[in-house]
Amino acid sequence: MSEQTLTAKSAKNSIVALVFYAVNLVLQFISRRIFIEYLGEDILGLNTTISSILQFLNIAELGIGSAVGYTLYKPLYENDRKTINEIVSLQGWLYKKIASFIIAASAVLLLFFPYFVQRSYLMMSLLLLQ
Repeated sequence: MSEQTLTAKSAKNSIVALVFYAVNLVLQFISRRIFIEYLGEDILGLNTTISSILQFLNIAELGIGSAVGYTLYKPLYENDRKTINEIVSLQGWLYKKIASFIIAASAVLLLFFPYFVQRSYLMMSLLLLQ
């Protein structure tokens, strides 16, 4: 493949990524407006809190997907099925370990979530009374 086609494909990839980023940004504003208008600020706050918790837990992926994708380039090019199977098998094993961690961490967070929500309502009520 020539350098020019790689550059053109990279540019096209960047443009598509930017478009999707912009669409996602606009949809976030629209969804927030709908949440506030129809469901109320309390539900929006809970939705944002839960989304933040899930994003935090998603950090546990640790870039394994990108590393596996990069590692697969050579075996896929050489059609080395044994190495491909080993890499994908390792990825599956790692994801099972990560899933176990996320499930355990989520269970612990769920135990304390009512406490945080109740405390935030209490603090909000105290602020409104002042």
